[in-house]
Amino acid sequence: VVARVRSAFAAYDPIAVLPVGLGDQVREAELQDIYTSLSRNMTVCGQSTAFDWPTVSFDTPAAAGAAVANAVQQVTCSFPPVDPPDPPPPPPAAPAQPGNVLASPGNQALTVAWQAPLDQGTTPITGYSVQCRRTDGGPWVTGTVPSATRTEQTITGLDPGFEYECQVAAANTVGQSAWSSASSPAMAMGLPPVPGQPKVQPGNHEATVSVPDPGQPAVLVKDYVYQCDPSQGGVSVTQQAPAPSITVTGLVNGTQYQCLAWTQNDLGRSASSPLSAPFSACGSLLECNPFLRWLLTIVGLLLLLALAILVAKYLQERDRPWVTAKVDDGASRTLGRGPRIGARIDQDAEGYVMRADSRAGARIRITFRRPGSFNIVSPEGPATVASGQATQVSDDDGASHNLVLRSYRQRPKTTTPTGDSTGSSDWDDDGLNGRSTTSKNNSNAKTDDDWN
Repeated sequence: VVARVRSAFAAYDPIAVLPVGLGDQVREAELQDIYTSLSRNMTVCGQSTAFDWPTVSFDTPAAAGAAVANAVQQVTCSFPPVDPPDPPPPPPAAPAQPGNVLASPGNQALTVAWQAPLDQGTTPITGYSVQCRRTDGGPWVTGTVPSATRTEQTITGLDPGFEYECQVAAANTVGQSAWSSASSPAMAMGLPPVPGQPKVQPGNHEATVSVPDPGQPAVLVKDYVYQCDPSQGGVSVTQQAPAPSITVTGLVNGTQYQCLAWTQNDLGRSASSPLSAPFSACGSLLECNPFLRWLLTIVGLLLLLALAILVAKYLQERDRPWVTAKVDDGASRTLGRGPRIGARIDQDAEGYVMRADSRAGARIRITFRRPGSFNIVSPEGPATVASGQATQVSDDDGASHNLVLRSYRQRPKTTTPTGDSTGSSDWDDDGLNGRSTTSKNNSNAKTDDDWN
């Protein structure tokens, strides 16, 4: 193209070739080359300034025509210049999204602030919309700002102790912008929950006071406040701790107290808890546990009772020896157990023996007396003999016999003669039942000497 144009206008001087393109940015360099290579020695009308054609590509034909007319006017001065046409109006547009969204905690609320968009769209901003949602999901909580100049809004009705993220959108008469990027998470606060009834473990001039878990986000509680008041009036003790348990010191031992608890944070203090059960500070295990005192008292009484029974048993057993009887030259036979035994003289294959007689009217009545003697009541009259000492008694036929009684602490290994060994009477405390192994060797038995 350049070569053909150059050959066609080679004889012309001065000359200016005005290449025009319509929306063709790709060939703009080629058009510019046509102008610079073929235009020469052209000046502005009435001036020595060289003519210039800086723009070779135009958006519309009208703009291109106006530029050509003005160029011709500059070099010929033959007609007035033409004003370029006004550019077409931009299409309607909503605002750009707001920026720098920031959420600040409040009492069950968040205060959201933002920066107005740099591009307000084709019409002025008329207001903003704000929405916040818990970071763990859930519905959006919304609010509107019917003002173009206010860039802050408080969103209320939020759950205390939970984090939220917030977004903002701007609006004009065309429409609403896209939602902004979410703010950094911020927590809605609130007054702390009321603690439950305190539990108390008393100690020496102190008490450990604890309250149950309030069951709400722990971040709502900054501190616990504990107060213990004397039940009968006096000086209260108040202490504070960041935990739901504390050892309250400075109590007076023996004084009855009841305790209260509160929770608090930067927004304020909760209502008070219910009163604890009454208690008293105490200086020892027994003092701190009245039930234990009663228990130990009962145990002590039972031990004393058991000891008394053992002593009585011992005293009773001490006066109830085993008694053997030897009649004439016969073997020693176990008669029974004292202290009182009813007996009679009988005869078997081995000779005369003494048998126990449990009847109230026994012919012979024997009573053991300490320290090792016997009282004997028989038809011959009463007699007192020492253990091992012979005495005279008679049988049912009136025949006289020698009788030797001995006492033993343990049952001797001697034969118990067959007889009336059942039943009981005032002369036979234990019924004198049972039969021992037959043996004339009683060397293992303890005699009355041992008994004494």
